[in-house]
Amino acid sequence: WRALAPGGWLILEGFAETSEPAALGPGKPELLYRLDETLAALPGHTIVEALTGRVHLSEGPRHEGLADVIRLTVSKPLHANSTA
Repeated sequence: WRALAPGGWLILEGFAETSEPAALGPGKPELLYRLDETLAALPGHTIVEALTGRVHLSEGPRHEGLADVIRLTVSKPLHANSTA
């Protein structure tokens, strides 16, 4: 977040923490995202889109099937005092 220029955009997709694991995703809980924790790490952000859900990925032989993901698009404020 600190490396992103003021007014810049962050677009993120990551495997989500859920109570029902999907077919795809890392086997280690520490590698999973939580939307609330991710947003808390982005001070002053403006949400453009934020969702958690189950999607079907088709990204090649090792990434095909159901996956729980977070998808996030946020913008960083223009003012330097809000960019912690």
